[in-house]
Amino acid sequence: AGVFRLRDVGSSMILGGDLLLDEPVLEVAADSTGAGLAFVRTEWHLYRAENFGLSWVTVENLSSTPTAIAIANTTPATIYVGTTDRGLLKSVDSGFTWERANDGLGVNPGTRLHIDSLALDPAQPEVLYVAASYLFGSTTVHNSPSTVAVTA
Repeated sequence: AGVFRLRDVGSSMILGGDLLLDEPVLEVAADSTGAGLAFVRTEWHLYRAENFGLSWVTVENLSSTPTAIAIANTTPATIYVGTTDRGLLKSVDSGFTWERANDGLGVNPGTRLHIDSLALDPAQPEVLYVAASYLFGSTTVHNSPSTVAVTA
């Protein structure tokens, strides 16, 4: 599997960088501010573009498996990553550091929050839609019905 940054799509199709992986790519997210920020999500990893996609690095500091990604076109860009058990993570420094952003999602202490999907309102970058499942239980894990939350 691979990700390729194509410049001049539709005319000359110039390859601008590539990321070759040994697992399928599930999601690609890029900002539209001209900053060249892009992320690729696989089943187990998150990768960040550097040098406008000419090179890629693995994002190492999530501490949970990524399940969804969205980039708000703000200045600086806000990156949201859903995870398997830590809920929603947010970064405002191109994905170098992350903080939990679970306020408003109804998470109780001891509850694991699985993010199923993320979507940003393109007209209002401060509005994020979050589809989530709650994992709870002691020796047996139970899934609650999915929830959809809206920020702002």
